[in-house]
Amino acid sequence: MSEGGELTSGFVELSPEHGEAGRERAARLQLEKAAVLADLGELEMEVRAYRSDVKALRERVAGLETELAGVYASRSWRITSPLRLASRALGGLLERGPPVARDGGGTASETGSARPASSPKGPDSSASELRSLAAREAGTLKSLALSGVHDLCQEKVNLVAGCVGTKSLRDFGGLWAVYGRYLLEPAVSLKAEFASMVDVTPRAEFDEAVRLAKQQNSRLEVEFINDDFRDPGLYAGLRPVDTSILFDVLLHQENYVNVLREISQKTKRFICVAQPCLKESEFFLPSSAALLQFWPEALKDKYREASLWPKEPKVARFTTGYWMWGHSVSHLMDCLYGLGWTLQSGGEIAGIVGPRWDYALLRFVRS
Repeated sequence: MSEGGELTSGFVELSPEHGEAGRERAARLQLEKAAVLADLGELEMEVRAYRSDVKALRERVAGLETELAGVYASRSWRITSPLRLASRALGGLLERGPPVARDGGGTASETGSARPASSPKGPDSSASELRSLAAREAGTLKSLALSGVHDLCQEKVNLVAGCVGTKSLRDFGGLWAVYGRYLLEPAVSLKAEFASMVDVTPRAEFDEAVRLAKQQNSRLEVEFINDDFRDPGLYAGLRPVDTSILFDVLLHQENYVNVLREISQKTKRFICVAQPCLKESEFFLPSSAALLQFWPEALKDKYREASLWPKEPKVARFTTGYWMWGHSVSHLMDCLYGLGWTLQSGGEIAGIVGPRWDYALLRFVRS
């Protein structure tokens, strides 16, 4: 008790000066304290129950993965595989009608029709999406709602800026349209010491952005490597970095798994990936990807509707400047998983790039 009769820690005491008012105040505070302690106890019980539920769900996911591995390795699964494939093929034909006919030049004929924009998933796919499903249930992979491209750009900056402890980072192909924004803004906010840009097309705007970044972070060293990151010979001379950035580039690379492998070997802590991805519902099976660069134009146009995929010239060879791949989010997650990385944080944005696409924002850490 202080000299003024105020409450101190421990039991409540009253000085003679308080009288009846002091006793009433002390009683009221004791009741309030008891109520707060009761609420705290209930919250602690809820937290313990929540942790128990999370543990049980993780154990259940692990058990399901083990069971599924056993099913897929079984003799009966292998024997019935042709029957399942035939059933799916027959169901697809009945749903979409005659297949697309191609003329001599490889274009879609008007007598045929492209496959439907959205196909029902196969009977086995929902149970097989355990890795991406677990990430969604745990809140690691969240559904995001953004109002426009400006918000999307800021979310991409935030994804990299969330790589706590990063002192060095590298952006692959990050000059087009943004002139290094996703490299330099996080480098400033993270107080990084080294930032590297790899791109085949130098831009004068990048030099100005570097100047402004160094005004805010005088310790920042910036390098520009004018090279093609598809070339394996590039990586031998690269300095390892804490964080690597791959925004809107993997869908343009015919050898994207090799690119990821090379980058993985030069990255110590985080890999950030962002790009449009086909919705999981567009595939029969999980962890799938579609090579769409050589699709018939009629089918491409269906998937371009209300999307960011622009109308592009027809090509007969892999062409990096145009869209090649429609990856699913689970496909990208499993590619990184196979290289020793797990998803730390991510988001799927529906609608912003079209009804058949999600925009994925994914940050991976070493397993």
